[in-house]
Amino acid sequence: MPWLSFDWSNAGRTPSSRRSRSLRATLLGATLAALLAASTAGALTARLAQDDPSPAEGSAAVIAQGVVTMPSGEVAWRVARQTARLPADAPTGRRDPGFLLADEGAVLVTDQPTGDQTRIAPGEATMIRADVRQQRASLADAPVAYTAIELVDADAVDEVGGGELIFGSDAFEAPEGNRDLDLVRDALRSSESMDIRAAEGDTPILVMATVGVVEVRGRGDREPTRLNTGEAGAFSSALTIRAVEVGGVGRTATFVAAIIGSEISIAAEPTATATPTATPRATPRATPRATPAARSGSITVSIRNCPAGQRPETVVPADCPLAEGDFDVSLLTPDGVTLTLADAAGSGASSATWTELPFGEYQVFQTPPIAFDVYIALDSELTEAGGYTVSIDEESPNAQINLYNFQPPAAGVPANPSLADDDGDGLANADEVALGADPLVADTDGDGLLDGQEVLTYGTSPVVFDTDGDGVGDGDEAAVGTNPLVPDTALAPTG
Repeated sequence: MPWLSFDWSNAGRTPSSRRSRSLRATLLGATLAALLAASTAGALTARLAQDDPSPAEGSAAVIAQGVVTMPSGEVAWRVARQTARLPADAPTGRRDPGFLLADEGAVLVTDQPTGDQTRIAPGEATMIRADVRQQRASLADAPVAYTAIELVDADAVDEVGGGELIFGSDAFEAPEGNRDLDLVRDALRSSESMDIRAAEGDTPILVMATVGVVEVRGRGDREPTRLNTGEAGAFSSALTIRAVEVGGVGRTATFVAAIIGSEISIAAEPTATATPTATPRATPRATPRATPAARSGSITVSIRNCPAGQRPETVVPADCPLAEGDFDVSLLTPDGVTLTLADAAGSGASSATWTELPFGEYQVFQTPPIAFDVYIALDSELTEAGGYTVSIDEESPNAQINLYNFQPPAAGVPANPSLADDDGDGLANADEVALGADPLVADTDGDGLLDGQEVLTYGTSPVVFDTDGDGVGDGDEAAVGTNPLVPDTALAPTG
């Protein structure tokens, strides 16, 4: 949804635009087939606008779609961060029409009373029909956040329960009847743009940046509105979306757009007498060539600051809000290159996203901001170098990881033994235990380097005397200035 602080100066605006490849939101180009009843007095046929194309053209894709009965009166677009709790604690409630977009972890959606279930993996979405009763539960070991994009009564736009309101649009008159509702996703390279036009009238389109930075210009707008990762806005029925360079570096930006389409009406018509027709001959078709799969993806790191009194062993993720600036994270690539915030495609008050990353295993590091002394990442392994692992591959090309920051215990409150540093080697007891080191011995492997130096300074193992296996101890290599992570036979013992 990934997730930053949000620029409320643009909330509720309905701006407009232009583009190099077009996306028409005149929806649902497929015509419903006639439903013939063999022995009844009438039959149902669907009447659609026959020339309505799919709202996704070019590289865009519809990731969730359905037909909903529109609410009556004035409505508004709303985007909120909500929490899917563990199944035993997840409530069942009435839902507004719109979309559920998973990003932090898998969510299991259970409709009531039918019991129908849908698993929404990170990066996937599902459409929600009006007034359906649902339970939304986390499939992880802890509660996970997700994004709800909803069409609600205008008077209820601020009512998000225990969630976090990201954006609420101005009120607008809901179009009548049954409407095609689509959630479209597209990725634009730097300076590439896309035009979107609604099906009819001035029905606003909801746009949310999910990776990187985009600018959106609505019809009649003098200046475009910039959306950073996780920010959203509602714009006029004709608009242009453009990817923006960040720090002079061109990056791919990804967005989703929620679009209200054409009216879909179903009417009763007399049953037509079946007329024999000739069997059509098959027309040979060329076998399409496979498109090579993308070999790169993105990683989004979100920062959450937990309230005073919570520590890693007692964390309640749902109680930890997104940070409001002042954080420093970096990404270590599989090739050993460090990517900083300056290399990110988009960054804001609470998250950073790196795009166009080759598939592989990465490590995430953070320097905790002032007032915080330790951080953790749930469902991620801590490496010997002190980072948390995150991987991207063909099945999961876009990864997201949350780092939770914790404040030190209040004065007079003893520190948890697992977070203390009993041997004074610069590495907390809990980290030493996780790495297999002895929290009561400053130099576990006896190579002349403190355990904290090995992990935090040299990136060597605190439990292996000679990390690179070249016959020279890590401490000796550090003393003479050679790299203890690269075999150096010139210093190896000769006899």
